Order: sequence, then structure tokens, then C-alpha cells
Amino acid sequence: MKTIIFTGDSHTCGESADGFVADDARLGYDPKGLGVGRYSPASAGGYTNLVYNHLCTVTGSAFSELNARQLADIYGLDILEDNAVIKEGITLNGDCDCIQIMLGLTAENSQITFIADGKEQQYTLSTPRPRFGRWSFKWFSFNSSKLTILPKDNAYVSFVRFCSGEWTCINSGVGSCNSEYFKDNFIPFNVEPFKADIIIAEAHSINDWLSGCTPEQYCDRVVALLHKLKQHTEMLYLMTVAPILGPQALPFNKHDYRLFVSASRRAAQMCSVPIIDAGGAVEDVINKLSPEAARGYYNDNWHLLQQGHQIYADAIIKELDKIL
Repeated sequence: MKTIIFTGDSHTCGESADGFVADDARLGYDPKGLGVGRYSPASAGGYTNLVYNHLCTVTGSAFSELNARQLADIYGLDILEDNAVIKEGITLNGDCDCIQIMLGLTAENSQITFIADGKEQQYTLSTPRPRFGRWSFKWFSFNSSKLTILPKDNAYVSFVRFCSGEWTCINSGVGSCNSEYFKDNFIPFNVEPFKADIIIAEAHSINDWLSGCTPEQYCDRVVALLHKLKQHTEMLYLMTVAPILGPQALPFNKHDYRLFVSASRRAAQMCSVPIIDAGGAVEDVINKLSPEAARGYYNDNWHLLQQGHQIYADAIIKELDKIL
């Protein structure tokens, strides 16, 4: 199957879209921890899911998903903090071409063997710094309709996806993460394990702005990030971020936020990376509205509600339809 990887920050995770549950407080969220972001289930309305659903419609691809509790019901497994606990091994079977599994990792080493198409892959899994309470989460993908999971101790499964057809998508978004931190820490964790045919990288403009850097420093960060992402795909897009509401400058960063959006476009041009101007598409919509009506597209000053995620998805779909 061909694979699209979405990278970015909390917008990519699906924050504030319909069906997305914000549970940072319960999990003890550590923005410096490693692992994919809070996951937007297949039933949620984040822009990555909207794009995947469109791909399924136009290409005949398909996917289904089991969460931890559904998996536990089917296989008689225990639940630990919303993860299904595999103690003795299970075999997943699906009418599919690819099985994707999200595992929960802790700071303790855990040995696990996957068997797909008769081939064994052994891993020693852990995280140097958990991102959600004691957990970090990581996707694994296998081009097979059958996957056996054999843990030496325990394996902790959050979600399983069964994918078929021409295309599949993997959400590797990381909330509260700036460009430099993503480049230095998350590409090995969230991008390298997969053979991406396309990477759609949402710019980390807001989090870089919040980090206190200048627009020039931000442009350099994006250039470095794009150069590194290019090493892992033949087709890379940079997607701009929506405008923010409220103050366009902060006490700790006097530079206007809009300069960071412009710097994203400049970095993409410097790297010869095509732009998906989702941010511009949102701006076109809200500029025609009153301030009160524009706020109806946002959960707060920068996280888009469902109608905003739809604008993001439409901008991506417009570009992807040119190559499908």
C-alpha cells in the first residue's frame, strides 16, 4: 500500500475536532516527552481522518479500527489505563493489506516479537521520556493481513487499524512541539519507521512563535526540518497553519505572528517544497465574517473546530486529487 504520513502539532492530532477527547490533565501531559500525539480515533472529525475518508472514496481503499476496549472484548484481554494488555500473545486477522498497531511504551524495556507473512521482527521497546503520564505511544505498520504479537512480558495496545486498497494514512502529529524539537526528536520516532510515499507536514508556526524565536530563526528551523523530511519521502508538502485570534504578539515575543506564517511560505520556496495553503484558505473564510462569527470556527485563539478542520481537509484534497 502507498502511505501518507501527516506531521504537525495539535491541529494534526485533531484537537477540537468533533469526537476528539482532550485528556491531558488526566494523563499528566509532558510536552518534552517522546511519542505520537493524542490520537484522534477514526470516528473523530480531524482533518487527517477527513482526508483518509476521501482517499477511500476515490481510490476504493478502506480501513476499520478497534480501540483497546473493543480489542479486549474480542480477545478476553485486561485493560490498563485505556490500553489492552497482551500477556501471552494474540494473532490479528483481517481482510486487509496492512495492519497498523499503536503500542503504549513506558520507561521500562519491553521485548516484543511481531510475526507477519512468516517473518519475525523483534523489538526492545521503551521511551526515554514518557509523554502522557507513564506512557508514550508509537505506531507500527505491517503489510500483511495477519499479525501475531508475542510479548516477552506484556504488550499494551491502544488501537489497531486494518487497511486495504491503494492508500493508507498515518497520523504522526505531536502537540505542543516546535519545528526544531520535532526535527531533533520525533522524526526517528514518528517518520523513519514508515516508508512514506507522501509526507504532508503542517508548519509548527504557533509553537515556534510561542517558543519566543524570531521569524528569521523560525524560517531557518523550517528549512532544516524540510531538508530532513525530504530524506524520508519522494513527495513532501508543507501546509500552512490557520490564523490566530486575539493578540498577534506576546509579552515574550513581540514579533507579529503573521510574520511566522509568511516565513513558512518563504522556507518552502527556499526548499522547492510545494505549499498546501490551508492557513490561507481559513483566512479567506474568516476575513469575510464578523469577529463574533469568526470565533465560531475556533475552540480558543488557535485551535480550529470541526468546520475549520474541514477547510484544512479540503485544501489537502484539492492538491491530492491532482495526483490520484
